[in-house]
Amino acid sequence: MVKKLSLLGVLCVGMMLCGCDDDKDSSASGSASVRGEVTYVSPEFAPGVEAGVKVDLVGPVTLHATSDSKGIFTFNNVPAGHYTLVLHVNGGEATYELNIAEGKAVVLVHVRVNKNGSVTVYSDEADATNIAGNWDFIPSAVGKVSQDLIIRQDGESISGSLGSHITFTGSVNGNSVSMNFSYIKAGWAIKSATGTIKEGAEEMSGTWTDGGGGSGTWTATRGKIY
Repeated sequence: MVKKLSLLGVLCVGMMLCGCDDDKDSSASGSASVRGEVTYVSPEFAPGVEAGVKVDLVGPVTLHATSDSKGIFTFNNVPAGHYTLVLHVNGGEATYELNIAEGKAVVLVHVRVNKNGSVTVYSDEADATNIAGNWDFIPSAVGKVSQDLIIRQDGESISGSLGSHITFTGSVNGNSVSMNFSYIKAGWAIKSATGTIKEGAEEMSGTWTDGGGGSGTWTATRGKIY
C-alpha cells in the first residue's frame, strides 16, 4: 500500500525501521516489532539521518518512539491489529495505516519525504506476498511466445520489465497482483494485467488487456527464460 501525503518543509524521510523505543504504553503485550530509519534529502544538503523525530503508533495500544542519532527507532511488543503510524517532522505530520497480523515477527515500514514535501509510505505487511524475481510470462495471444518478466518489490508496490520493450508498475494485495504497462517500441503491447498468486508464490495466472482493446489470459512461473 503506497500513500502520498503533504508535509511541511523540504525534507526526505526514508524508513527501514530499527531502533529506539520510549514512552511505551504499559498495556502492550504483543510479539511484533515495527522498525524504521528516518533520513532526509533537501536541495541544499546531502542526504542524512534525522534524529529526534517523534513517531506515534496508535491502535489497540498507543506507543511512542523517537529516532536516535542514526535516525533509527523501534516499537517492540506490538499486539496484532490495525494501527495508524504518525510521524511528526518539521512542523507537519505524515500518517500511514498499518495492519499487523497475528504471529508477525517484524514489520518494516519505509517512508520517503520528497523534495516537494509529499510523502511516500510503503511497508512489507503480512498481506504483501513476495513475488520479486524472474518469471516466465506466457500470454495466450496467438503467436506470442513467453517473455522474461522481472519484478522488483517494495512492500505492496512492484515494478519491473516484461521482455525488452515494456516496463510496468503495480501492486500486490494479499494473493492478488496488478500490473500497468508502459510500452517502449511499436508492435503488440500489453496495457494491463491482473492475476492471482498461488500459494508459495511460485506460480501466477490471470487476464490481460492490450492497447487495442484485446484481452486474453496469462500464466507465469518462477525462473528465467534462456
